[in-house]
Amino acid sequence: MTKNSLRAIAGILLILGVSSCGGGGSGGSSSPPTEPPSPVGPNTVVVGVEDFEFDPKSVTINPGDTVRWVFDGQDKTHTSTAKNMTWDSQFVFQQVGDVFEWTSTASDDGKTFEYKCVTHENSHEMKGSIRVGATAPDPSPGY
Repeated sequence: MTKNSLRAIAGILLILGVSSCGGGGSGGSSSPPTEPPSPVGPNTVVVGVEDFEFDPKSVTINPGDTVRWVFDGQDKTHTSTAKNMTWDSQFVFQQVGDVFEWTSTASDDGKTFEYKCVTHENSHEMKGSIRVGATAPDPSPGY
């Protein structure tokens, strides 16, 4: 074989090799496979326990979500107590940063929980509400 014949064969092999590579579809490019979206996991909503108010006063969560009350005040006589006694923090808020949590369940979907500070519900209207799910009714006035 001559040098020119070898070059011609090498050129043909190169062309065949390049044409067999590529994306395997129209346009010669492919995008990476997409992964299904991650399921939405439970969230934690923070409510501040400040001197004589809950901030925010009302929250809406999904079933499985947690509400975390965090103390940020001076008065150490606060509670987070559900009106129907689903939860009661007692007097856990003794220093800034103290926490109490309540986690909703699937059976709470469509319910509204009204809560209060047992010490200040009347004197300062220290009340709040948690709506679980989009169909939960509005809280009573004042909550």
